[in-house]
Amino acid sequence: MLNEKLREIKLKLAKASQKKVVRKKCDHAHALNSLETTLKSRENEYKAERGHFEKVLKEKERELSKAISTIKSTRTETELLRQKQVNTESS
Repeated sequence: MLNEKLREIKLKLAKASQKKVVRKKCDHAHALNSLETTLKSRENEYKAERGHFEKVLKEKERELSKAISTIKSTRTETELLRQKQVNTESS
């Protein structure tokens, strides 16, 4: 009796494993294309923003360099004027 039950179970398992599984084709192509398009769009936005900020940064660096040069030349002129004043006072 136990052997018969085991045989029945084995037969059921064998039949179940022989069934063909029907697989559907992946229908995610549209979603993937949409996501890829969105990604490319965001990459382009990032590149544009980065380019803009790089231009702004370069302009600010030029302004800073110009300001530093102005300060240095003003210091030099001030030092020359001090020396002239000291020389004039000592004479």
